[in-house]
Amino acid sequence: TTNRITEAPVPVDKISEKLGATLIYQPSDDDLSGFLLREKDKITIGVNGSHPPNRRRFAISHEIGHLLLHSEESFHIDRTSESFARRSVQGKFERNKDSSTGSYRIEREANLFAAELLMPTVFIEKDMTKLGRIDVLHDPRLDELADAYGVSLQALTYRLNNLGYTQV
Repeated sequence: TTNRITEAPVPVDKISEKLGATLIYQPSDDDLSGFLLREKDKITIGVNGSHPPNRRRFAISHEIGHLLLHSEESFHIDRTSESFARRSVQGKFERNKDSSTGSYRIEREANLFAAELLMPTVFIEKDMTKLGRIDVLHDPRLDELADAYGVSLQALTYRLNNLGYTQV
C-alpha cells in the first residue's frame, strides 16, 4: 500500500514518470527488452514496443530497479540473449550472453526488484489466502491471477516459487 497503490496491476509507467524518467516505446529486435539511459538532467527508459504488454511492464520495472539500485551506471541495455551492456569509459559496449540468466548480481537485483514491484509480497499473500491450496504448475486460476497483475504466467510462477508457494 505504498504510494497509495492498494491493488494490482501496479502502474509502473506512472511510477517511472514520478521518478523523472521518460518512457519511450520503440519496436526493436525481439531480443532487446529495454534500456536505461541517464544523462545530465534526463533519464530515459526505452522499452521494446513490439513485446506484449506484460513483457513491457516487466522491462519498465526492471529498468526502474536499475535506476534506483545501481546509480553508478549511466547506460544499461537488457536483452534476453545479451542482457547486459554497459558503456565503459571509452564509450565501448561490454556485453555478456550469460547476463540474461541472472548470473550478474545487478541483473538478479533488478529482476527481484521488478518482481516485487509488479507482484508485491503483501498483495500475493492476500491473494493466496483467498485462493487457498493451489498447484502452481496446473491450477487454471493462475492465469487469472497473472492477468490481474499484468504479468506473464511464467513470471507469476517464479514469484510464487520464490515466496514459497510451491507444492511438494
